[in-house]
Amino acid sequence: MKTTKIRIKNMFGISELELGGSSVELTGKKGTGKSSGMDAIRYALTNRSNRDYVVKQGADEGEIIIEADSGLKIDRRRKADLDTSQLGLKENGLNVPRPQSFLNDIFTELQLNPVEFLNKPVDEQNRIILSLITYP
Repeated sequence: MKTTKIRIKNMFGISELELGGSSVELTGKKGTGKSSGMDAIRYALTNRSNRDYVVKQGADEGEIIIEADSGLKIDRRRKADLDTSQLGLKENGLNVPRPQSFLNDIFTELQLNPVEFLNKPVDEQNRIILSLITYP
């Protein structure tokens, strides 16, 4: 599965950002939104954030849309005055029942935080990798 589109609006420090289906490298000076982009993607997939706010300060609502070449479309919205978000998840145009459970089954926390994986001892890294491999 490859990501074909990411659109972020009024989330964390980002007013509006749209990324296409090519490889993307987030670079820039401090305060330009690199971490906000990663945090928005993590929030879209997990509904979790370590930040004090999700919706960009001064905005009424934040939204992130992620589309993949497999027909998967994630649309997560959050109103500034609420502590919960709305998650729309479609696969090939059809609504997915229990969308957060579906996402939890296909994404793990370590996929969304590779630095945490790299900071683990080598034996633990090996155990994690081997647990992902199915073999007879």
